[in-house]
Amino acid sequence: MCSMKEVLRALIIVNSSEFSAFIKKILCDGGFDPHISTIRCMDQIKDVLKDEIWDIVLSEYYMPGFSVLDVLSLINENGYKLPLILISDESNEELLVRAIKAGACDFINKKNPARLVPAICRELEEIRKKIHIRSSEFAQVKKEQKCSDILESIMDVFFTLDENLHCIFWNKGAQKLTKISVKSALAKPFIELFPENPGKDIETILLESMRCLEQKTFTFSMEHDSSLRIFELNTYPVDYGISVLMRDITKRNFTEEFKKSQEKMRIELSQANELRILGNLTSGVAHEVRNPLNAISVVIEALFQELGDKTEFLPYKEHIFNHVERLKRLMQDLLELGKPIEKSKVTTLNLIDVIKESVKLWQCSGTNTPEIFFESDSDINLKIKADPHKIQQVFVNILENASQHSSGDSRIVIEMYSVDDSCCISFKDNGSGVEPHYLERVFDPFFTTRKRGTGLGLSIVKHIIESHGGTIKLYNNDSAPGCTVQIKLPFDDSSKDNSNIQALSDLWTTGVGPAPGA
Repeated sequence: MCSMKEVLRALIIVNSSEFSAFIKKILCDGGFDPHISTIRCMDQIKDVLKDEIWDIVLSEYYMPGFSVLDVLSLINENGYKLPLILISDESNEELLVRAIKAGACDFINKKNPARLVPAICRELEEIRKKIHIRSSEFAQVKKEQKCSDILESIMDVFFTLDENLHCIFWNKGAQKLTKISVKSALAKPFIELFPENPGKDIETILLESMRCLEQKTFTFSMEHDSSLRIFELNTYPVDYGISVLMRDITKRNFTEEFKKSQEKMRIELSQANELRILGNLTSGVAHEVRNPLNAISVVIEALFQELGDKTEFLPYKEHIFNHVERLKRLMQDLLELGKPIEKSKVTTLNLIDVIKESVKLWQCSGTNTPEIFFESDSDINLKIKADPHKIQQVFVNILENASQHSSGDSRIVIEMYSVDDSCCISFKDNGSGVEPHYLERVFDPFFTTRKRGTGLGLSIVKHIIESHGGTIKLYNNDSAPGCTVQIKLPFDDSSKDNSNIQALSDLWTTGVGPAPGA
């Protein structure tokens, strides 16, 4: 029902003042505040439609010298977009159909005017919806135009490709660089827009970025205006393809590289200093806490020896020793968290061998461990530079975490592959996974969902990986259950050989896990 006392500007075209007054009463009773004008002449209709604003037209079928069809023709020809409701006692269905086809919104019989107010309300609501839709469409057009203007105003090269690497946007910067107009560039494959060198390399980066849905940065050189120019390319993958921003960094390349090296050195020195301070602090804390803890353990042991085999005291003894051991583990974890990587212990490692030993060590440390499966490209370089014991600690910790959140008959898949200059190692389990709201906190110190955990295990893992120049992330599997821990470590390019292929073959035949397809 319409809201009370809603103003209604109604143009009424009827033969008598009495019928006009009757319509006005119906509108008042229906909750409107009607502002009406009663017209009986076609010329008057033209004037009031031109000079005033109306919400609706209510008309009889026949008037002296014209009909409702003439009124509808006038409304349509002048684009007034006014709803007209026919009020008549006309019984000729053919005439009524002609009126509806000409644009009348509804027909109300004079003898049954009860439908008039609901019909008006319906038409007003339709008008409001159309106005809202037109406003939204206009706003969207303005937004898209503004976005297009912004992209066109970018002096750098900017273009967008669909999922098949065909051009769908090409700005002025791209035109200037390639000498290819927008009209010529649209719908063309990328490789036809850039020369083969470096076009092929760029295409590879674009495909990799779309595959991983990760932003990539790539520096390359190409001939432009009879000189060799250096460009920085940034990719931005989206659902429908990929956007690319290219900047000419020839002039600032040397300065930026120098600044980057200086900044990197400053950050490394700062981190080293922070780690040294943290190491000293945790060592001091561990020393100060460990001695009293050991003393407490000795005194408690002596006390319970004095008490003898009295069973009523055993729960207290176990409770005290459990908490003392927990504090000892916490002190050990704090020491690990603060320790920097000792460069003297860093050596070239075959990643397959390290994972092999880590799996064996983990399997020997407990029972009911999940089955391990390996997946790897046999032709990738699996050499890294790392502290073997620290990296082994990382892998064992991740396997243990996966095992604690999985059933005994579950499986863990270890996958290795290369991305750019890094080796990726993924540990994928089919356990219970991680609550989505916990994902951002899993590497935070002291965060744990286990009753007996210290909450430092994954923090230590992250510290070790980052100390080796790598990255680590944890996410739930796309198809539940379980989660995946993905580690990236830089390759050691100083020793590229094929020994990893034999190592992988040996690993699959030692019983640690079957080769794919075995």
